[in-house]
Amino acid sequence: MISRRCSSLWEELIEKEESTVLPKRGGSLRAAVLFPSLYSVAIANLGFQQVYRIVAEHPKWIADRFFLPPHELRLGLKEEVPSFEEHLPLAQFQLVAASVSFENDLLNLITLLEQAGIPAKRENRAYHHPFILIGGIVPSANPEPFAPFADAILIGEAEEWLSEVLTILEENWEEDRETLFKRLAEVEGIYLPQLYRPRFDDFGRYGGMVPMVEWVRFPIRRISWSGFKDSGARSCVVSKSSHFSDMELVEVSRGCPNLCNFCLAAHLNRPVRFVKKEVLLNLISASGERIGLVGTSIWPPDYIVEVVDHALSLGKRLSFSSLRLDAPLKLFEAMVKGSTLSATLGVEAASEDRRRVAGKLFSNPFLEKRIVDLAEMGFDSLKLYFMVGLPPLDPLGEAEEIVSLVRRLIHLIRAKRLKTKLSVSVSPFVPKPHTPFQRETMAEKEDLTQAIKKIEKGLKPEKKVSFTYELPKWSLVQALVSRGDRLVGEVIYRIARGESLRQAMAKSNCNLHHYLHRKREANEPLPWEVVAVD
Repeated sequence: MISRRCSSLWEELIEKEESTVLPKRGGSLRAAVLFPSLYSVAIANLGFQQVYRIVAEHPKWIADRFFLPPHELRLGLKEEVPSFEEHLPLAQFQLVAASVSFENDLLNLITLLEQAGIPAKRENRAYHHPFILIGGIVPSANPEPFAPFADAILIGEAEEWLSEVLTILEENWEEDRETLFKRLAEVEGIYLPQLYRPRFDDFGRYGGMVPMVEWVRFPIRRISWSGFKDSGARSCVVSKSSHFSDMELVEVSRGCPNLCNFCLAAHLNRPVRFVKKEVLLNLISASGERIGLVGTSIWPPDYIVEVVDHALSLGKRLSFSSLRLDAPLKLFEAMVKGSTLSATLGVEAASEDRRRVAGKLFSNPFLEKRIVDLAEMGFDSLKLYFMVGLPPLDPLGEAEEIVSLVRRLIHLIRAKRLKTKLSVSVSPFVPKPHTPFQRETMAEKEDLTQAIKKIEKGLKPEKKVSFTYELPKWSLVQALVSRGDRLVGEVIYRIARGESLRQAMAKSNCNLHHYLHRKREANEPLPWEVVAVD
């Protein structure tokens, strides 16, 4: 039974949207474009918007969106989440195209499928159930934890081949699955997990992947959008209810030349590409007054300052998804001119030695001067991101360094009689696939918890400092999805159905230490090696 309360909420939200996507009714098949998180997060995600636009523009598919309803709705056991536009149940769609940008959203994806009466596990689905197509940066990096749930996984950037995949699905919909899979396997970047068998030894240790038929690719090469520089991307939907309220997003880059050792986006999104200056200028000119420039790296193209100056001359108000501390001050000045008085800065580590290990090379004297410069510039709030648990492992030592550095920064701000507040955000470090840290150890939950409590206690007396953190228990789940194999899929499935992490690991015969809290050997096969990154 469709939730009427959820339908009413969707109607309220859709009335607040401005969209360049025109609904059509002429398609022969229905596609549910699903983002397994809240609406406000989805509309702030340009990757999801690109997927929605591509599906909606395909002549043979009718696109409708699905989101996770807010927790306060508290759907009953027999209530289903309706589609956003037409309020249809998910089971009535032939295709579910799910875009996953965050590891823990796999839990939400499983929940949404099961609530709709669609078995989340592929082995339990019948022919009449929707075809489950999963993509996004997380499954592109390591598809194996998603393998038990997906009919197909798109490895890479959807703009390059999603339209072709939709055509193949439409043309071969009435054929047997082997015929359909053979056609899909011709597309680079398509992973059909049921046609590959992972090897495990007698102790349950992953030993590599074996293709089960000769006509599939191995490994699966991650595909990049070849037309990004010449086309770029901007929002096709703008909403007051977005996380970035009424702000149009314009993408500046994919990949990052800095290649910090912890950063999945930098190491996965290769080659590094920046939108051409003329294209970027046109995208900005065509956008509204409030523009968010997004990308793994906004700077260092030498023309970015010129583009920002031009945008300001047009009366645009600019914001940036994030800026490196060592970015030109002119970019920060543009934010102030656009009345954006809060900036997010990735500090990562409080000591220069730890920062150097992470790949951030600026010194503490530079950091201190830059924070004072930004405070004098007029920023009301500066959000500083830190990680705890970076190699070599010493979370309590990191906690002491973070408290000491933040106190020093507050002292410098006070000495200048400035009003800028600091917002400190701490997340446990998760070693990510395809990065130089992919074989490193993740700190134990108890050590991370103690370190976070130490930071919280140390900063509590500082009235101009707010403190937020990610719970270590959710970081462990994130790490499992990020670094796991297919056995981890069973663990996540159990957690989504209400079991604790400890219960799910025990019933799935998995060991947390094996997956997270040990250093992987140099010659040890890794589950994500099924993906080849250029």
